[in-house]
Amino acid sequence: MMTYLFRPTLIGAVSAALSGGAVAQQAPGTIRGIVLTPDSVPAPDADIAISELGRRTRSDSAGRFTLAGLRAGTYLLEIESARWGRAIEQVTVRAGGVTVITIKLLSALHLQDIVVSAGSVQRQSETYQAANVLSGRAVQEQAAPSLGETLQGQPGVTSTYNGPGASRPVIRGLTGDRVRVLEGGVGSGDASSTSPDHAVAVEPFTAERIEVIRGPATLLYGSSAIGGVVNVIDGRIPRAVPARPWAGELTATGGTASSERTGAVKLDGMAGPVAWHADALRRVTGDYRIPGHAAITPAPGDVPGTLPNSALETTRGAAGLSLVGERGYIGAAGSVLASAYGVPGGEGVTIDLDQRRLDVEGTLRLAGVLRDVKGRAGASDYEHREIEEGAVGTRFLNNSLEGRLEFGHDLGTDVHGALGFQAGRRDFEVIGDEAFVPPTRTDQLAAFLFEELDAGVVRLQVGGRFEAHRTRDQAGNIQINNEGLSWSAGLNWVPIPGLILVSSVARSVKVPSAEELFSNGPHLATSSFELGNPALTRERALNVEGGLRIERDPVALSANVYQTRFDDFIYQTFTGDVQDSLPVLLFTQGDARFVGVEADGTVELFHRGTRHLEILAQTDAVRATLEAGDVPLPRIPPWRIGGGFRYTEGAWHVTAQARRTGAQNRTAPAETATAGFTMVEASAGIRFFTGDVLHEITLRGSNLTDAEARSHTSFLKNYAPMPGRDLSVLYRMGF
Repeated sequence: MMTYLFRPTLIGAVSAALSGGAVAQQAPGTIRGIVLTPDSVPAPDADIAISELGRRTRSDSAGRFTLAGLRAGTYLLEIESARWGRAIEQVTVRAGGVTVITIKLLSALHLQDIVVSAGSVQRQSETYQAANVLSGRAVQEQAAPSLGETLQGQPGVTSTYNGPGASRPVIRGLTGDRVRVLEGGVGSGDASSTSPDHAVAVEPFTAERIEVIRGPATLLYGSSAIGGVVNVIDGRIPRAVPARPWAGELTATGGTASSERTGAVKLDGMAGPVAWHADALRRVTGDYRIPGHAAITPAPGDVPGTLPNSALETTRGAAGLSLVGERGYIGAAGSVLASAYGVPGGEGVTIDLDQRRLDVEGTLRLAGVLRDVKGRAGASDYEHREIEEGAVGTRFLNNSLEGRLEFGHDLGTDVHGALGFQAGRRDFEVIGDEAFVPPTRTDQLAAFLFEELDAGVVRLQVGGRFEAHRTRDQAGNIQINNEGLSWSAGLNWVPIPGLILVSSVARSVKVPSAEELFSNGPHLATSSFELGNPALTRERALNVEGGLRIERDPVALSANVYQTRFDDFIYQTFTGDVQDSLPVLLFTQGDARFVGVEADGTVELFHRGTRHLEILAQTDAVRATLEAGDVPLPRIPPWRIGGGFRYTEGAWHVTAQARRTGAQNRTAPAETATAGFTMVEASAGIRFFTGDVLHEITLRGSNLTDAEARSHTSFLKNYAPMPGRDLSVLYRMGF
């Protein structure tokens, strides 16, 4: 079989298709331009990319560049220079024509990002839904050992904090399988949605960009993701031939709170039409420092100052190859992840995690009504072992396969969208002392349609998704079939330049997961005996949202208000019974309502040349209630408000911020209240060159006041506070 796949005749056919030899098309267009520094002099060696077309080039010594052979259309051009900054320009390419542009770079910290996970490539301000993006050096400066802690400072995003090794994003008060965590558009293939002490098998530090999407576009990835989608995008499968024969990046960081030592290396290169990528990471931390006792009510003999059993060790490696042509690419990548971390809370449990993953991806760009065909598939072999007193107590096995195929189309000049199909299989098994879920197999099949109408100042987005699930209890030979139709609509209106009003409505259907249906056993992570409920029905949610974006100097603002009403919301409740000396926690259903607000913005005080000063502000809040009896839902994050400033001058940048998290006194039955706290953090950095080699050094301080902080969204909040004062240094070398 493998011999056949790599026969020269087949490779020749693939190369011809990617090169467009058999595709009829309009006469191609060309972009010619010049890139200028903030001081209006030519910027040599700037990277210019059109991610939608997979095209990339570099400016010459006079700042000039050419991109030829482009399909007619309107694109976002991304320009980046390690020396001079970044820019994003919208460019229209005419069939057979030449578009001439001049681009002036801005400070690398003063620019909104591009969103690629929301159906089409758009600026953040142009999306129909709330979207947060971390990209470039912002990823590494904010990267924590877990995905949840990396994102917890974004508007509307907190984390399930279960120690530094395991933390999943909480979006607008929702987590678990209501928040889909993706790698390159397909599932992460781990067991993190099963339990809060299970890590997300994604390494934030090596990501190129991380996107958090809420609203209608989540239907592209799963109807259950009413909370949102977190898409971690790395370069393990190259999507374009690099502009240079090879390039690399070396990164190292160290911190005081946990004696962290992290090192990573990334290499990219090309050999003719073949692009390649390789990366590796190693992280070691000790038990982290805390300002007082770990437990709110310390036991006799507890020693303050350190959180026991919070050490972490992670190793990751990935490599990939792609065959790239003018009309697209096809590539594959393999990755391995090994992580060992402690679970704080007094039980002394450590988790030893291993994941092996294979991904394939490709895009074929066409002409006419059918714009392109995109495919991605990922297969994951995941296992983690829970070790108690030196012996393996429980093993969690999760083998998953997920693939998606998407057909992009243009129905005239103003209507474009995508028709797609998605399929997946998950085999999940728990073996040992804590086998609270029987062996299960879940099969998923979905079809989705996504359309956008661009009428100038008004744009409309509609989408629909039909999804069918089959979940089988392999031990009891019980099979449950569920299906649901979800839909969404969004409106983006620009009444005046710089002011954007957005609104959306979405109806989603979540089918019960295997854990919700079939759990039956002790679960130490929640300190309970968990019972599933095979009688659970589909959960239906209706989300209505409105927002505004202001992009008029000197103000940049994004604000959203939303309400989500759930019919038959699936949640866990204590029954009052005790089994195996643990309280019984039952999956049940009831109508619920989530209401919230989130906003973040900047005000530019001055911008002269490379000198830039802006004020930062951010706030969010959510209120979640079971409608029967007006009962609060558990582990809902309290309100937050924060602000600070960011200053850049040439190669220097300084940022300082403070964020107040309120007390959470609105608690569910059997839930304790959580005190409020204030976090203060600051960073300062410089970048410089030795020849063509870039060096960046950033000093960062977190929780500078050494405040005691406990996350209300954590099952371990009474036993595991957040880290105390931490001083860290990040060094990055690009070559």
